[in-house]
Amino acid sequence: MKPSTLHSYVRDSVRRVVSNRYIDGFRFVLESGSAEGFLRDLLAIELRERGYSPIREYRTKSGNVDIVLKESRAEYIEAKQLHLKDGAQFVKNIVNDVKRHKRHCLAVVYVVDARRSQFKIQRPLTVNTGT
Repeated sequence: MKPSTLHSYVRDSVRRVVSNRYIDGFRFVLESGSAEGFLRDLLAIELRERGYSPIREYRTKSGNVDIVLKESRAEYIEAKQLHLKDGAQFVKNIVNDVKRHKRHCLAVVYVVDARRSQFKIQRPLTVNTGT
């Protein structure tokens, strides 16, 4: 699969599910930092719709692969979420995930820019009871 083809599938996987009416709520989910699996599954649904047979969380000797396409020649796809607020500190993790498979592996990186966020996420306070 060409990267441009995969890119169009990624774009369509979100557009088909999230209407403009719900875009703010979807942004909230992305900014919460827990959407990587959700985005991977949306892509798997889109690939299935396009006639592929995606396998999610496929176990290999080099570790799990987010999505494997076993059509003519197995292709690996790693889907990752990256927050701009974290800077470049996690980019190496993405590179390592792709390289560890030692075969053709495409990476889908969902970049989240929360700098203009309308949402404030506060972590719960921990109370020390002194006991």
